[in-house]
Amino acid sequence: MARGNAKRNAHINKKRMALFKQITIGINVALAAYYLYNGQLLNFRTIVMFAFFGVQEYFSLQMLERHGKPSYDSFGNVVECVNLSDPKDLGMHSLLQDLLWICWAVETTIAFTWYGWIIYLIVPTYGFHKVWKAFGPRLKDMAEKYAAGQNPMPTPGKGQVIQGQSRKEKRAAGRKEVKDAKNAAKAALKERAPAKRK
Repeated sequence: MARGNAKRNAHINKKRMALFKQITIGINVALAAYYLYNGQLLNFRTIVMFAFFGVQEYFSLQMLERHGKPSYDSFGNVVECVNLSDPKDLGMHSLLQDLLWICWAVETTIAFTWYGWIIYLIVPTYGFHKVWKAFGPRLKDMAEKYAAGQNPMPTPGKGQVIQGQSRKEKRAAGRKEVKDAKNAAKAALKERAPAKRK
C-alpha cells in the first residue's frame, strides 16, 4: 500500500513540477515578448527584474524538485516519495511554493503597473511575522523585567554555565568549582581536628 502511494506521489510530483516549469517559462517568455514589443527589454530595470525573479524561481523549482524526488530500492522500485500537493508533506518547502506564486503574480502585475511590487511585500511581512512569533514573547519578557528594575540577563551563580563559553572555559570553571569544594572540605576537617585532640 505504501509503495503504491509512493509511486502515485512520484507521478503526481512529476506532473506538478512540469506544470510549474511550464508556467514559469510561459510567464517569462510572454513578459519578454511584451517588453520587446514596447522597446523596454534591454532597460536596466527590466534586466534587474528578470534576474531578481529568475533566481528566486529557479531556486524554488530546484528545491521543490529535490524534495519531491522519490527514493528507490535496489530493484528500481519507488520506496518513498512525498506528495508535493499536500502541505503536510511539504513542511517548510510550502514557503517555496508560495514564493513561486508570489513571483508569478508580481512579475505579471509589474508589466502593467509599477505598483505590483506591493504584492511582493508579502514575503518580508511573513518573514517578520515568523521571526516575531519566535522571539517576540522573549523580548517582551525582557522589556518588562527591565522596566520593573530587574536585570533581564541575570549573571550566573555558582554551578551555572554562561552561554557562549567555550569548552575550555567551561572545563576550567568546573575544575575551579571542584577545587573550591575540596579546599572547603579540608578547611572543615582542620577545624574539627584540633577540637578532637583537646
